[in-house]
Amino acid sequence: MKTLAYTSQTGHDFITPLEAKKKNVGTVYSIHPAGERHEMHVKRSAEKYYFAYTPQNRNSPSTTAPESLTHALCKMAIASLANNGIETQLAPTYKTLKQPEIGIKFLSGENEHTFVVNGSRYTVDVYCQFKDISSDNEFLSLSSKWNGHVAFEIFVTHGLSSNDPKVSSLAEIGIPIIQIKIDEKNSLYLDEERDLTDCNTVRTVIENHIRKLENSFKKQIRGVLLRDIMSKEYAHEIEMIQALKEKDERIDELKNEADVIEKKLHQLQASHSEQRNLCTSLREQNSDLQQLLCNQSLKDSAKTEIEKPNSNSLFNWF
Repeated sequence: MKTLAYTSQTGHDFITPLEAKKKNVGTVYSIHPAGERHEMHVKRSAEKYYFAYTPQNRNSPSTTAPESLTHALCKMAIASLANNGIETQLAPTYKTLKQPEIGIKFLSGENEHTFVVNGSRYTVDVYCQFKDISSDNEFLSLSSKWNGHVAFEIFVTHGLSSNDPKVSSLAEIGIPIIQIKIDEKNSLYLDEERDLTDCNTVRTVIENHIRKLENSFKKQIRGVLLRDIMSKEYAHEIEMIQALKEKDERIDELKNEADVIEKKLHQLQASHSEQRNLCTSLREQNSDLQQLLCNQSLKDSAKTEIEKPNSNSLFNWF
């Protein structure tokens, strides 16, 4: 039994079976994506009202399972928060690694936004614009890296893979996708069979659950970043930073080389000073030795003269 429907083929105003009965609304639309919705009408079983598909002609598309109620309400909650400009924390996981939480402020949000990439159409659950409120450097902020755009996909049973054409095509035009899983084990899951049994309280239960989702998403939006992207401006900034880093490293290397050379120069200067002092000392010693030798030579000469025989005395003796 279907307990929720949209009031139009493309809008996101919803209505319950009891409301449709009271307001005498003949045609409502299934909670398929916009443009793919099927006409439904109110039916009654015992005391309960519910929606049933309206029979179509043979050329009408076959009725496929609509998205879950949890899926639809999550889209409503995120888009509503985004359009109200709330601040929250993005907590993505990328390639199984948890990334640092980043504070953002939503600027706008749109349910089921369609992008056309290379002739193919891709519709995302919610498309939002935002700005980074946690970075001190605007040029290295997440809003600069992602150009202030992000798409959210919600899944209960079947999610997208990182190489899905939608993911790669949107990455090509600079739109990252964060995929949020809300299965039956998640506290944000709404069990239609359990929680929507009374048609008189369907509206209240749904509105309460939307508030629960909003309160959760205000604190944090956790999901898997399917493919990271980098804007040209951000990439240029990273290149500039890398170039400056390399220059700084080269400057440090040159400084180290200059320090080594200066140290060697000091060592050579010290060695030269020692050699000069040694030479001075040797010259002084040499001068002293020469003086000693000179003195000794004079002494030896004088002694020789004293000891030399007197020829006149010898002659007289004979």
